[in-house]
Amino acid sequence: DNCAENLNVSLIENEIAQDCGYLLVRTWTVHDECGNTTSATQVLTVVDTTAPELTGEDEVLNLECNMQASIIAPTAMDNCDADVTITAGFEVIEGACENSWTEVYTWTAADNCGNTAVRTITVNYSDNTAPEFFNVPASVTVECGSDIPGFSTAIYATDNCDADVTVTSSEEMTDLACGYQLVREYVATDNCGNATVVYQTITVVDTTAPVFDQT
Repeated sequence: DNCAENLNVSLIENEIAQDCGYLLVRTWTVHDECGNTTSATQVLTVVDTTAPELTGEDEVLNLECNMQASIIAPTAMDNCDADVTITAGFEVIEGACENSWTEVYTWTAADNCGNTAVRTITVNYSDNTAPEFFNVPASVTVECGSDIPGFSTAIYATDNCDADVTVTSSEEMTDLACGYQLVREYVATDNCGNATVVYQTITVVDTTAPVFDQT
């Protein structure tokens, strides 16, 4: 001050609410001994532009169709809001075959000012495992006059995802120098085209010498 040595400074602070945040208005007033005053104002604009934070990271899991993903829903924190709203979403996308599909889990966290954060877990289920055969008939060698074993009715196959596996069979004959050979093919195929093939070989030979008819 040009005259007074002792000046009195006062502060008035007002908070003005807004749609998302508030204004903090600070006014300083200085008084001299003669009642002359001067004021200065500072306006602080307080806003929330920071999105909430969701625990964990986005993930992509690749699992066999007979497995089950362990999904843990995330929690959220925000720099301003004590309670953050979390909205969960779930979508199933069909795959190329019956035992192939994708599950998409999403969580969206929103604070009171509309700032959002999203976390996604994608689980891809697929069938890459072929069926497994049981009771496969053994290959045998039989004499040409003996009965030829029929197609096995005991053979069957199981699969990691399909409850019922269809088994088909076929037979191919090849002539030998003395006798012939039957190769039987059994094929088990699951719903995603994975196949297992097993074979049974029946070799028919003639090792018995002729017998004279003396009658």
